[in-house]
Amino acid sequence: MENKELYPKQNHRVTVIGLGISLSDLTPCHMEIIKSADILVGGKRHLAFFECLSIKKRMIDRNLDLLFDFIREQMPDNKIVVLASGDPLFFGIGERLVDALGAKNVCFYPNISSIAAAFSKIKTPWHDAQVISLHGRGDLNDVAKSIHLHKKLAIMTSPAHTPAHIAKILLKEINGSVQFFVFERMGLSDETFDHYQLNQAANKTFLEPNLVVCIGHGNTQKRSQLSSCNVYLGMPDSCYIHEKNMITKAEVRVVSLSKLCLQSDHVLWDLGAGCGSVAIEASFFISTGKIVALEKNSRRISHIKQNKNKFHVHQLEIVQAVMPDGFSDLPAPDRIFIGGGGENLAEIIAMADVCLKPEGIIVINTVLIESLSEACFSLEQLGFEVDVTQVQISKSKKMPIGNRMAAQNPVWIVSGKH
Repeated sequence: MENKELYPKQNHRVTVIGLGISLSDLTPCHMEIIKSADILVGGKRHLAFFECLSIKKRMIDRNLDLLFDFIREQMPDNKIVVLASGDPLFFGIGERLVDALGAKNVCFYPNISSIAAAFSKIKTPWHDAQVISLHGRGDLNDVAKSIHLHKKLAIMTSPAHTPAHIAKILLKEINGSVQFFVFERMGLSDETFDHYQLNQAANKTFLEPNLVVCIGHGNTQKRSQLSSCNVYLGMPDSCYIHEKNMITKAEVRVVSLSKLCLQSDHVLWDLGAGCGSVAIEASFFISTGKIVALEKNSRRISHIKQNKNKFHVHQLEIVQAVMPDGFSDLPAPDRIFIGGGGENLAEIIAMADVCLKPEGIIVINTVLIESLSEACFSLEQLGFEVDVTQVQISKSKKMPIGNRMAAQNPVWIVSGKH
């Protein structure tokens, strides 16, 4: 129920109306509100629909701050109606208006969104669809990642991120088929939509504005229903393509990941990534964020790429560089794992700390006593709270008669928290 003290109706000086897909979606109530306005605010196309109304009009342009200043000045003495597309609170101007003017001063009359209209045209329910907007918000890399996590995906395109660009990304990144629908100029007299093969769409120019809907197989299995290509914690070393012994061992991997305290939207750097085993298993936790595996050795870079493709880890970016020189172009990390630092460990830790987000965590694995001392000292000097865990694993080994336990090298796991 609406809280009348927070949002008293008599204080609503700005009304936001969603026009739907076409003017025919407006109800008599919508039209009455529009005609009663003192000032009509909207995009050029929307205002053109109401040229016959002899009321003051203000066009929405790129400078929204100036627009909001104008509305604030006019609010006390005028009834203002803002025209928007579809549902103004669904990737629309609604949120910005509330932030700028205050919730008590704005009311909304939503209409049919372009997403709802698109799914209705292909007669497909969309309660389980993921929606991505590429209007200055999204990233084309999100598209490939999302189609693996969600069976249905709606993409609000932009002139810079066209259906053709999206099709090219999907051709490169996904295995298997996907239904690819493009909706052009929805609500206008020349609107059209069709289903395309990805290779067709990748080479076609589409009319604007447009919208894309992808329907694929998606990763609809629960994480517990594992197949040969599902990622899980502590996968046997044999699951990975790697050089002999150049891998963080399964049990150490699990403890190291627990120390990182990963969240779904985190950015993780895996430095000295080897074959990428830590980065691959980090994807179990990081679904909407990004994982960067940085490695200098070209052969190991090849192994990371093969492991990425094997396990379909589309949130993983692979960078070949010598540390710490390769840090400058990477997205700022929430978490950093250092599996190999060598002689430059202190310098790598110092540079990593500069890039690390507030309240970030660095976890370092080392088998050398000298590196343990250097890691602890460097972290403490930088103001980290340091914790050290030693992991000693013994594994059963068959003998001519019976089994014995064979000890692996001890590993120190150094955690630094700000």
